[in-house]
Amino acid sequence: LLKTPYERQTELLENYYFLCECDRCFGDIQIKILHAAKCPNQKCDNPVKISWKDCDLVRKPKDESKKNGYIKENGDSNNESEKEESECNNKSEIEREGECSACGTKCTDKQIEVFKKAMEFTEMHLQKMKNVDVCKFCLEKQEGILHPLNVMHAQTLDHAFDALIQVQLWETACLYAEKLIPCFKFYYGERHPLLGLLHLKYGKILLYKMDLSKALEQLKLAEKILKITHGDRHPLYKEQLLTLLSQAMLES
Repeated sequence: LLKTPYERQTELLENYYFLCECDRCFGDIQIKILHAAKCPNQKCDNPVKISWKDCDLVRKPKDESKKNGYIKENGDSNNESEKEESECNNKSEIEREGECSACGTKCTDKQIEVFKKAMEFTEMHLQKMKNVDVCKFCLEKQEGILHPLNVMHAQTLDHAFDALIQVQLWETACLYAEKLIPCFKFYYGERHPLLGLLHLKYGKILLYKMDLSKALEQLKLAEKILKITHGDRHPLYKEQLLTLLSQAMLES
């Protein structure tokens, strides 16, 4: 789920031979944020659209544009007024490129260029992000440029968090976990096992650091999710989570 709808749909199409048209794949909010830039206005958290690559974010069915039952099979309209309306909409969409739809702040040419370079750099290194230094370098390039929920930023944080655990850099891992939790909630939802595992990992690190109140908070969040997703008889829940939860409660 931590991918673009196009990538998810392609995997389903190749393995299960159907094109997914669910609300999640076609949801406007997610599509708007997937490759979004951060608004230059520090007080605004609205995503800003900047085209950086000629790629599709979602696969649309060939007959998707059947409006009023009067559309050709290739998606071209037989109605001239509809064509004109579509052209006007496309024009206004282009004009809004690089401009925040909430506060009206416009990105400078330099900011747009920096965003494009950050996205291209991240895409190039995304498959090699087992290395902590590569992850950190990518995140430095993304800082203040990519929207906090941008899918590539989320993927980088995910790789970075796992890499930091491997090398036991707990302080930085905690910082990245805080940023990663909202991303997981946005892409996976409130009751996904991967979100539960993230809370568990984060809580375990906090417990190791003796930050007991925060550790207890994270482990309780993990317990609520994993009890549903895994069940109270699963070894992860029964042997690992409950043990850590008991330890956090006793020590606090």
